[in-house]
Amino acid sequence: MPDSTAVTFVGIDAHLSTLSLAVLPSHGPAVDQPRTIANEPAVVRRVFRRLLHLGPVHAVYEAGCLGFSLRRRLEELGVHCDVAAPSLVPARPGEHRKTDRLDAQRLAHFLRSGDLVLVSPPTAESEALRSLTRARCATKQDTKRVKQRINSFLLARGLAWPGKTKWTRDHRLWLRNLEFDLDDDRFVRDFLLRELKQREDSVAELDLRIEERAKHQDCCSQVADLRAFRGVDTLTALSVLAEIGDPRRFRSGYLVGAFCGLVPSEHSSGPRVHRGEITRSGNRHLRRLLIEAATKYSLRIDEGVKLERRRMAASPAARTLARRAERRLASKYWRIARTRPANVARTAVARELAAFLWAALTPELQA
Repeated sequence: MPDSTAVTFVGIDAHLSTLSLAVLPSHGPAVDQPRTIANEPAVVRRVFRRLLHLGPVHAVYEAGCLGFSLRRRLEELGVHCDVAAPSLVPARPGEHRKTDRLDAQRLAHFLRSGDLVLVSPPTAESEALRSLTRARCATKQDTKRVKQRINSFLLARGLAWPGKTKWTRDHRLWLRNLEFDLDDDRFVRDFLLRELKQREDSVAELDLRIEERAKHQDCCSQVADLRAFRGVDTLTALSVLAEIGDPRRFRSGYLVGAFCGLVPSEHSSGPRVHRGEITRSGNRHLRRLLIEAATKYSLRIDEGVKLERRRMAASPAARTLARRAERRLASKYWRIARTRPANVARTAVARELAAFLWAALTPELQA
C-alpha cells in the first residue's frame, strides 16, 4: 500500500512540445526510467494525477523560454512546483553526457537533496508588467538599430549631414530631400524612414500605456516614491517594480545588487584576496536601467524643477532617502572617477542606487 505522506520528487526538462520526466521516491533509487511526454495540458494533467494518487508531489524545472506557465498549470493540479536557476544547477565534473532525460534525472536528484537554487516566481500581474516594460526597451533598441542602418546607408553613398546634431527636425527634412541617381537608393531611403517612423510610433504608444499603468492603484504610490530619486522616472520605476517583484524577499540592498549582477566577482584563496569585474549574472534588464540612471549622478547640476516636482509627490520618507542618496552617490561617483574609469564609477553608483531603491520600497524593514 503506498505511503500517502511520502513525497514524490519529479525533475522536468521542459521544451515547447515535450516534457522529459524523472520520478524519484523520498528515499532510494528511482523505480522507473525517465520518460518523455507531450507538453499538452491533457497529457500533463493525466500523468500528474496518477502521481498524486501516491501522495504529495514536488516538481521542478529550469527557468527558460517557457516562463512560469508550466508551474501555474501544475500548481492548479495540486503539485508543488519550483523553478530552478539554470546557471546555478550543480554540475558533476566527470559527466560528459547531456540529454533531456539525464537533465531531468539531475534535477530530481538535486531537488531531493536540496541543492538547487530556486527562482522566486512572479505573480501573473508582475509578469505582465515585466512584459510591458521589456517590450518598450526592446522597441527602443529596434529604433536605435534602424537609425544605425540609415547612417550606414548614407555613409556608403558618401553622404554626410552638415549640421551638428542628428535626428532633429532639420536632419529628418534633409534626409527626405536627398537626391539619388538610382531608383533603388530612393526606395531604400524611403523604406528605412518609414520603418523608423513605425518604430518611433510604437515607442510612443508603449510610453503612453506605461504612463497609464503607473497610475493604477496597485503601484502608483511605489512609483511616486521611486521617481523621487535622480535618474529614475516612470519607465525605470515601473521596471524596478516589475523585475524585483516582492522586495521583501531580499534581506538587504546588497542582495538586490547581486540580483542585478552588479556585485564584483571574487577569486580568493588563503591570504590572497582578489575581486574582479562585476558578475553580470542575474537580471540584465534591470542592470542596464540602473547604470543608465547612475549616469545622472555624474552631472554637476542643480536638482531641477522637474525632479523637485516628482519629489513633492513622494512620501516624506522617500524624499529624505532620495536626497541622502543624491549627496552620497554624487560624492561616490567623483571620488571613484578621480582614479578609475568612468564606467567603474557608474557601476559602483548603480549598485548602491539599487540598495537605496530597495530601501524606498521596504520602509517597514528600515524602521
